[in-house]
Order: sequence, then C-alpha cells, then structure tokens
Amino acid sequence: MKIFINVMAIGAMFFTAPTLLANELVINGDFETDVEEFVVWPGYVGGANDAGDSNPNEVPEWFGSGGRGINPVFAPSNPPDINSWIGTGGRGINPVDSGEAPFRDNGENESFVAFLQGNAGIAQDITGLSVGTNYTLSWEFNARDCCGDIPIGGLTLNGSEIDVSEYTEEIFPVGGIEPWYFAEHTFEAESSNLSVEFFGMAAAGGDATLLVDNIGLFAEGGTTNVVQNGDFETDPEDFEVWPGYTGSGAGNNAPFRDNGDNDTSVAFLQGAANLGQVVEGLVVGEEYTLSMDVNARNCCGDIPIGELYIDGDFMEDFPEPGLDGIVEPVGGTEPWYNYEMTFVAESASMELLIQASPLEGGDSTLIVDNISVLGATSVVPGDFNNDGLLTAIDIDLLSEEVRTGTNLPEFDLNADSLVNDADRAIWVDELKSTYFGDSNLDGQFNSSDLVLVFTRGKYEDGVPFNAGWADGDWNGDAEFNSSDFVTAFAGGGFEQGPRQAAQVVPEPASASLALLGAFLLVALRRRK
Repeated sequence: MKIFINVMAIGAMFFTAPTLLANELVINGDFETDVEEFVVWPGYVGGANDAGDSNPNEVPEWFGSGGRGINPVFAPSNPPDINSWIGTGGRGINPVDSGEAPFRDNGENESFVAFLQGNAGIAQDITGLSVGTNYTLSWEFNARDCCGDIPIGGLTLNGSEIDVSEYTEEIFPVGGIEPWYFAEHTFEAESSNLSVEFFGMAAAGGDATLLVDNIGLFAEGGTTNVVQNGDFETDPEDFEVWPGYTGSGAGNNAPFRDNGDNDTSVAFLQGAANLGQVVEGLVVGEEYTLSMDVNARNCCGDIPIGELYIDGDFMEDFPEPGLDGIVEPVGGTEPWYNYEMTFVAESASMELLIQASPLEGGDSTLIVDNISVLGATSVVPGDFNNDGLLTAIDIDLLSEEVRTGTNLPEFDLNADSLVNDADRAIWVDELKSTYFGDSNLDGQFNSSDLVLVFTRGKYEDGVPFNAGWADGDWNGDAEFNSSDFVTAFAGGGFEQGPRQAAQVVPEPASASLALLGAFLLVALRRRK
C-alpha cells in the first residue's frame, strides 16, 4: 500500500465523555523532546559550528536521511538591513564563526560577505563625487556552490544598467579555495551624487545565490574608498540568526517554519529527505488512526512532494487523490493541513516513514508535526478537537466553553455538572501536567514562554477577545493583560522545570511581584 501525503483540513470534532486514556504509540511525535539541544541554526541534525556547539545526530526517537532536523523556535533578531545598504529580497551577512555554511561555501574569501539569494539586491547612495572626474567601481563576486541553479549578476548606476563582462552573465562557482572573480567599471562622474545597486537573479528561476564583497569606488589617482561598508565588516556580529537574512528573528521562526499557525517545535525535511520510526505496541486486528500536521516552507521557488510509507509499502487510500502529494504552503497564519488515515494492524509493530522530495528538483522543505498513532476507539481526556493530542487548541476550546457558560458535559472534566476554572485547572495541572503560563506547552513555565507571548504582540492591543493560550491568555478571558501574569505567577511554577520532576516551592510574594512588574514594564515599553 502507498499513499502520498495529500492533505485535508479537518475541523473540531467532540466526543461524548473523556473516559479512556489513549495509548499513543508514536514517540516524540510532537518533536518537543530535547528540542533545546538543537542550538546550531538552522537546525540540521549533526550541525556544528566553530564555537564548539553541535546538534544531535538524529531527531530524538526518529531515524532518517537527507537534510532534516528540528527548527529552533526562538532566536535573536538580525538587523533589518546590512549596515549602509538598503535592499530587497533574500539578502544578508552570512555569520562566519558558525561553520560558514550555507551561503559562502567555496572560494578563498575568509571575511564577511554579502549574499543575494534568488531575485535580490543591495543599493547605496553615494555623495561627494567630483563632476568630470573619472571613477573606478570594483568588486569581488562568486556564486554559492549549491542547489541546482546559478545566479546572474546585475549592476545599475543611477538607475541605468551597466554591462560588465563575466558579472552580468551566468556566474558559476569558482569552487574549492580558488580566488573569487574580480570586476571593475570606469566612468566619468556627471553629478556629485551616485546611486549604486548590485543585484542577482536566478538563471533558471530556482535556488541561486550571488556573493559580493570588497566593493570600492575610487577617484582616478585617489586612495579613498567613497563606498560605505563595501567590505561588509561593519557590525557583522549583529547577524546572529542563521543563515544570516536581514530582519530574521524569533517572530519569523526562520528559516524553515515561516508560515502557518504552528508555534511549537517542528520537524523539517529539506530536499530529498526522510524521517522514520518503528512504531511498537500495536494489537493485531485492531483499527488505528494515523494523523499528522503538514505544511511546506514558503520559500525558494520549489514545493515538496510528501510520501508516506508503512513497512516499505507506499499507501494509496488518501482522501483527495489526484494531487500527487504536492504540499503548497498554507501561507500567513493559516492552520496547517491535517492528514489522517485509518488502518488495521497486521503485526505488533510497523515502520512508519515520511519521505520528502522537491517537485522540480530545487530547494523545497516539507514540515511535519504532531504525528500520532491511536486506537480508533481511544479517547484522550481534554482532547476536545479529537486529534489525539493535548494542544493550545484544546485549552482555548475549554476556555471558550467556560465563558459561554452552557456547561456542556464533554468539557466537564471533574464531573460536577459545571464547566468553570476548576476544569481549566485540571486540564493544565493534571492532564497536560504543566503550569499556567506555559504558553508553548513544553511542560515548563520559563522565559521562553514570555518571549513567545510578547513576540505575538497581543498584550493590551485594544482588539477585543483575540487572544488564546499561546498569545498569553492564561486566565481564559480571551484577552492578554496583567491579570494573566497574576494567574501564571500565582501557580509558583516559573523556572521550576517540568511539573512531574519539580518540587514546586512558590516564590516569596515580593519576588513574584517584582518579576511580574519587570515583565509588565517591558511590555509597556514595547507598546510605546
């Protein structure tokens, strides 16, 4: 049997009573286990940098091949532009002390360089030229040795395109440690001002990257370079977020998880890659439901094809045949696709394998999360959308029912015929085994949760009833304000580690209030 991951969105489905705890058979299907060990951007397994940091050699509990890993969720931010340069498209400074990959992967240049990926450009307005004087513009350039396409260089002076041999044509990587290409153009200044733009284009519309360095503009006989930061050595340490795009940071979840509503750690499969696990504990003859959330990176000129294999067989019974497994990015903050299939176990274990490949041979990335195998009749208490998992969607549905006040029995977790904050406490403390304030639901309430909620930007934003658990609405009133911090810090779980491992000792009241005040002050400053 074979089935492409053709995907369908499914809505909330409710059950009659939370009476039977499901036996989840997939281990680390939500990719939250040891995610903090993925410290080297952009999250590839086995990735390392010159500082001695390294990622695990595999996604925990999974095996695989190809470009795969866990995309770190939080990171510092890069500047919105390269110092002294404005631009468009995929551009930035590739950090050097973190392995030098992925953009500057060939040639003898050991300094910081600018990269222009796909259709991108950088520009600078230069003043103080002497009219009638001859000037020579020079620069070094190369191409990334990767990804099935090559760049074409472009240059404009005051908006006019300039044809330069070797540069304004297809640029092949020099390879190895060979010297970079060198180009220059001499002209007579007709004005004291000059607008210079360097840009790159992908020759075949795929993933191509132009590299530029050591840009200089000198008057005839002069030694003063009138280009600012032409060697791209000004403030390179500000580019902390891999792979070095301008403006990339925590809010963008760069580079692989760049669209959709998923705010947790996810697994990515870039290009031709796969991820697998031997699922054990099946009962022969019993029916099971396999489900997962699926999306694609919104980038780079190609889209992935997803395939699902069970015991080496390619599945066929998918809900929407004819799409051939093509996974388009959902875009924006739209919900991820949810794929689901049922099967009858033929043995006590099975090998589950997810395979990704690019549609056109370019740069594409399949993203997966929340992979689950559950018995068809099993019910997870507190799983109100019936996806086999306890997520922010479930606590938000419960909070909505508390606000509505209709006391529907499926939400009555303590069986007292009421649906109120006591049921919310059971969901958080007992079923999810975490704390109020754990916005990313990784089992801990710590600074990462505060970073997440402030990044989402809904603190006292003036928009009524637009906040959920992941946005900071911990008291369930659909708003994110100071009362949510009171609810969170009152639980005493801040920086206590996982609930099941912690002996919770509430902080002294004065310390909690001081910490709360500090975060509220930060929030108010952000709003201003």
